Amino acid sequence: MRVSLSRPVALICPHCGHAFQADVWVVVHAAERPDLVVDNG
Repeated sequence: MRVSLSRPVALICPHCGHAFQADVWVVVHAAERPDLVVDNG
């Protein structure tokens, strides 16, 4: 069973006004998606 969850959102670049879609990760399970974990330590 997957734990990590992303949702697509529509965004607009504040600099050029270009509209685009991006995935926003709502839940990240570190063992499942280590590629999304940032180590700020």
